[in-house]
Amino acid sequence: MGTLHILPLELLLHAGKFFVLLVSSALAMLALGLRLRQTMVVPAGLTTPLSDLLKMRRVPHNEVISEFLKNEFYHSDFDEVRKEYSSIVLNPHLQDDRENMRRRQLLFRKRGGLWRELPSDTAWWEVSLSPRALGRVRVFPRADWRRYSQRGFSLPQFAGRIANGLAQPVADSFLSELSMLQRQLAKGNVGGSVLLIGIDEDKPLTIIEGNHRMVAAALMPSPPLQTFRFYCGFSPRMSHCCWYQSSMTNLLHYGGNVLRDLSQFRHSDLARIFPRRRPAAGTMAAEATLQISGTSLQVREGELTMKQEPRDPAA
Repeated sequence: MGTLHILPLELLLHAGKFFVLLVSSALAMLALGLRLRQTMVVPAGLTTPLSDLLKMRRVPHNEVISEFLKNEFYHSDFDEVRKEYSSIVLNPHLQDDRENMRRRQLLFRKRGGLWRELPSDTAWWEVSLSPRALGRVRVFPRADWRRYSQRGFSLPQFAGRIANGLAQPVADSFLSELSMLQRQLAKGNVGGSVLLIGIDEDKPLTIIEGNHRMVAAALMPSPPLQTFRFYCGFSPRMSHCCWYQSSMTNLLHYGGNVLRDLSQFRHSDLARIFPRRRPAAGTMAAEATLQISGTSLQVREGELTMKQEPRDPAA
């Protein structure tokens, strides 16, 4: 008899916990949506003429996925498979359908939630940007980036606040990483691919891969844009993508997709609503390796060295 009374009570407790989680998530997304509506605006006067962005060639999705995966392959999510698949990631053969499928599967281990939000009609182009076009490039706010998003995420504004932070004598590993990248860019040692999205050539653009390198470049008096390869995905429906337009409808759509695929939750921005605590710059790991588009960056005891991987001409 007692069991019959306890079982419904347990179900009610579980239902209550789920309801609290649902309401908390909705409130968090509402707060995030209101914040992002403010930060994703490009200030007046920073938009630029169409000629500041030039379409160079249409790019297949397989090439973009390959470049995206190269930039992500250093992450711990790939520790178990890095040795097995390093050859097809670092030296891709884009004409090989099996390789392309495997690279897509590998990328979706970490960035499936991001990629699925892009409109199905997104057309990718390799583009060239002039320094004046940086005024309408936006950094997408996530984790530690939000600490410097007081008035917006336009790249020049954001770089200005980072520069002010670097001028302060406070140990901060996030700022130290940007400062290190800036020094390496000045030496011509860092480049690789940067992925952006937009509606068309004369509308604002949002970085979905390459935030650190682009901010480091914007910190320099003459940003070395020639060291990067820019890939931009254009769609007339990009305003329905939460990475480009952070409306409540778009965020709810994204949250629903994450709930349908809970394996992506730890990679989602729902799991990174608040900045993570980072160790001070002096407590960084003694050695770390970062792979960026064929360039191996190794940090050992605070010193950074670079090794350029050979590129397959057929790719």
